[in-house]
Amino acid sequence: MYMNIRVIKKVVSYLSIAAAILPLQVFGATTNDVGLITEVYSANGVMAIRIENGFPNATLEHGCLTPVWAGNTDALGMSSEMKATILTARSLDQQVRVVTSGCTPAGWNRLVAIYII
Repeated sequence: MYMNIRVIKKVVSYLSIAAAILPLQVFGATTNDVGLITEVYSANGVMAIRIENGFPNATLEHGCLTPVWAGNTDALGMSSEMKATILTARSLDQQVRVVTSGCTPAGWNRLVAIYII
């Protein structure tokens, strides 16, 4: 079967757009908030943090039920590297950049990355 080159280019163009948009729809937009960690919650592999001045960017974007916390309540919990970064930043009183995306089932901002700055 012969396909027109213009049709193929148009299909590829649409697939490229879909591939670029789909991750945003599945995972939601990410936000960044900066501050000192003021409180750490940890139980049964679940960990969450609070930072000074809260998560204003995440609150505006995600609208979670308990927006003062950012954490992870997934069945597998949080990676040991992320936990170590949280505990290091808290113990050294260092500012962190917290990256969140959407909400956890507990209503927290879903923590996807954290950087010591």
